[in-house]
Amino acid sequence: MPASALDAEMITLLIVENDPSVRQQLEDFFSTRSFISDKPVRVITFHTRQQFLEEDWYHPEEDYVLLLASSIGIDTLPFLKTKYDFRNVAVMIMTGEEETERVEEALREEAEDYLLKPFRVEDLGERLDGVADRMFI
Repeated sequence: MPASALDAEMITLLIVENDPSVRQQLEDFFSTRSFISDKPVRVITFHTRQQFLEEDWYHPEEDYVLLLASSIGIDTLPFLKTKYDFRNVAVMIMTGEEETERVEEALREEAEDYLLKPFRVEDLGERLDGVADRMFI
């Protein structure tokens, strides 16, 4: 299968998380699981908002799930929505209880779902399956 056809069927999971142990746990889980919503998944991690914003990750023909730590990125979502066509980018926010008010605001405007920390990665996988089903199928 040509690479472009494979990319069209693949979901790229973008993990933006500043805690190295959480970031590694998520990367390991999804790399091993190898799918989101029955589509192959490619995992790319970022440890800071700046690193994420500077990377050339967006390609309009691909589908993305952005898994964003609220502590480093909720304020970034309006900017991203103006820079990229978000019809192919689903956003899930990972947050602590202290930020639920800001997350609820983001849900009204830019995000598809959120999950409170701490969480089980298996639960996150199931939630991302649902988000991707709604967005990409």
